Amino acid sequence: MKHVKLLIIFGFLFHHVPAQDITNLDFDQVGNNIHIYYNLTEIKKGQDISIEVFYSTNNGKNWNGPLKQIEGAIDDKIKAGKNNTIVWNVLEEVGNLTGNLKFKLETTTTSGNYIGESGIFEDKRDGKTYKWIRVENFIWMSDNLNYHTEEGSWCVNTDCKEGGRYYNFQTALRACPDGWHLPSNTEWEILEKNLLKKKIYTANPDKMGHVVYEKGDQTYDFVTSFQGYKDYDYNTIKLKNQAMVFWTSNIFHKKNKAANKVISKHSEKIITSSDKIRNGLNVRCITVE
Repeated sequence: MKHVKLLIIFGFLFHHVPAQDITNLDFDQVGNNIHIYYNLTEIKKGQDISIEVFYSTNNGKNWNGPLKQIEGAIDDKIKAGKNNTIVWNVLEEVGNLTGNLKFKLETTTTSGNYIGESGIFEDKRDGKTYKWIRVENFIWMSDNLNYHTEEGSWCVNTDCKEGGRYYNFQTALRACPDGWHLPSNTEWEILEKNLLKKKIYTANPDKMGHVVYEKGDQTYDFVTSFQGYKDYDYNTIKLKNQAMVFWTSNIFHKKNKAANKVISKHSEKIITSSDKIRNGLNVRCITVE
């Protein structure tokens, strides 16, 4: 017989995520479950969304999840407006739970409609997910593309689970999901002008050199590690832990070269440069609403 532990929760707090267009996020304990309540401002026609739930017991310093033992308004049961409810079977998932509890919700969409200022996109080709941010009327991936191609791409790490892939230029041009594309130099300039800032988190050594963008009181990571690029001729990775190098869709004025964007730990600016089209660079895809 399964032993049911006593559920203890104190310091009830709630966490509101305005970037997701989720409002009035609250919760309470009902027996051995926690009921999480939220309102969703809008669901656009043809939009397929789902929600993942994360929790913190130390006032939002660290987040756990996504939760697995949940049911209710997390996928096709989500409705626009008020009174969406998610039920979490706490004892089944974590047993005892104590601390100053907070929740946050993240939306995932597989359609061409995007809620709020950030979220998660699922690539229907392979089920991989990518964080995204809104920049004016553009939706930018804030993770490196990690779509396997038959040729012209290489894993950043040996198992390709983190860091995405390096792509040569011709592969990068066609690697983005349907409805997304490789950004042009002009589109990168819009990103640079509006939102990108370099932040040095001196209080947190793990975030030294992170590149973020800020909108209102929200901060979103755009670069959290520096993968360098693959030199095809020498089969080596250059600028590892020093810079991120991204393809643009622009052919450079020199033959067999294309324009790229370099984000370095050592510069406040995003540098426009060029690389041989056979080299492997990272890719960020964008789409336009």
